[in-house]
Amino acid sequence: MGNIEDRLRAADPVAGRPYSHPDLDAMVSRITTPSTARLDPQWRLFKMRMASAVAFASLVTLGAVVTLQGAGPSLPILAFGAASTAAPSAANSTMMINEKFQFTAGPNLSSAPSLGAAYRLQLPRDSAGEVSRLASIFHVSGAPRNVGGDRTDWIVTDPAGDTLEYETYDGVPDWYYTSASSMASSPATGGPTISGASGLAAGDGAGGPVPAHSTLENDVERYLAKLNYGYSLAHPTFSTEAASSDSDSTTTTSDEETVSYVVVVNGAPTNQSAQFTVDSSNGVVNASGPAFGVGSGTNYPLQSPVDGVAMLNAQQAQQFGAVTDTVKQEGTNGGGYVGAPGSMPPTTTGTSSPPLVTVSLVGVTLTLGTYRLHDGSAWLIPVYSYTGTAASDHGGSYSGDWSTVAIDPTYVHLDTTSTGTSPPR
Repeated sequence: MGNIEDRLRAADPVAGRPYSHPDLDAMVSRITTPSTARLDPQWRLFKMRMASAVAFASLVTLGAVVTLQGAGPSLPILAFGAASTAAPSAANSTMMINEKFQFTAGPNLSSAPSLGAAYRLQLPRDSAGEVSRLASIFHVSGAPRNVGGDRTDWIVTDPAGDTLEYETYDGVPDWYYTSASSMASSPATGGPTISGASGLAAGDGAGGPVPAHSTLENDVERYLAKLNYGYSLAHPTFSTEAASSDSDSTTTTSDEETVSYVVVVNGAPTNQSAQFTVDSSNGVVNASGPAFGVGSGTNYPLQSPVDGVAMLNAQQAQQFGAVTDTVKQEGTNGGGYVGAPGSMPPTTTGTSSPPLVTVSLVGVTLTLGTYRLHDGSAWLIPVYSYTGTAASDHGGSYSGDWSTVAIDPTYVHLDTTSTGTSPPR
C-alpha cells in the first residue's frame, strides 16, 4: 500500500468489480435510433408559421428582383428624332424665337420617380387595302387612288362625290370621311342645345333641330366597333354649327352637330383625337380619326415631374445659353423639349436677344404622345403635360401649356430639335 494507486483502489469499494449494463445492446439501440414521437401541436404551428414567413419573404424578394430587372438597363432605348410631323420645329416656332423661358416647379409637383407604360403601335401594312376597308364602312364605293404617287395619301371617291382619304404623312396614319352633301359650315351663335322628347335637340342657329347628344354618341359607338382599331375614346365634347349651301340662287341653312373625343389607351389620354359631324337627319357628313392598334405596354422608369421641369430648362439652355438666375426645385436630368403654349402674348421684335419669360408650372398630367422611332416603328410615349403661368420681364402674363418626355433620360435618345407632341387633330 505504499503507492498512491494502491491506496485509491483500497478506498473504492467497486474498484475491483467494473460496471456492466445488464442490456448494453438495447441501450445502444435506443441512443442511435431517431425518435418518432409526435410534435407538440403548439410547436408544430409555430414551425409552420415560420416556414410560411420565410417562403413569403422569398417571393417578395424574387418579385422585387424581377421588377427591377424589368425596369433595368435591359430595356430597349427609345431612339426617336421628333414628335409627329404636325408639330412645329423648334427653329420655326414663334415662341422659341421670340421668348426665352425659365421654368420653375411649383410646390404641387412631385419629386418622386415612378413607372409608366410605352406602347408600340400596330399600323396597317397595306394602305390601299386599309383605305378600301374604311371606304366600305362609310359606304363610299370606288377604287383606291394614290394621290401624288408617293403612297402616303390614298383616296376613294364614289360617283356621288363622297370621299374617304387615308394619309400616312404623320407618325400615325389618319382617315377622313367627307360626304358630298356636307354644307359649308360656320360657327353657330347662341346658347347650348336643348334636348327634346323626340330624340332631337333645338339647334343653336336658325337651321332647325339636330340629333340629341345620346343619339350621336350611339352613332360613334357603332362606327368605332366597325373600325375595329381597339382604342377607346374619352368623354365627348359637343358643338353645333350653322351650315349653309347655295343652290339656284337659294340659300339653305341647317344645323350640324359635332362630337369630338380624345383617344384613350388603358385609361391614359393621348394626343390623338376622333371627330364625327351629323346633319339634322343624323346623316354623317364628316368624320376623322387615327388608324392604329395598340400592342402590349412596356413599363419604363419615369423621371419625377420636378426633374421634367429641369429638362425644359436644359432645352432652353441648349437653344439660348444657360439661364443665370436660380431655378428652384430643379432636378438633375438633362435634355428634353418644349411644346408650344396654348396662347401667345405680344412679342418684341428687332432685339438682339429674346425677352426672358419666367414660367411657374403648377400642374402636370401624364399623357401619351405619338412618335416615330429611327427604326420606323410608331410608339405612344409617356409625356408630362404641364400647365402654368408665364410672366415676361417686359411686363404682362398669360397661361400656357408645355410638354416634355416623362421617361427617364437613360432610356431615351432624343433629338434636341424635337418640340413635343402635336395637338389633337
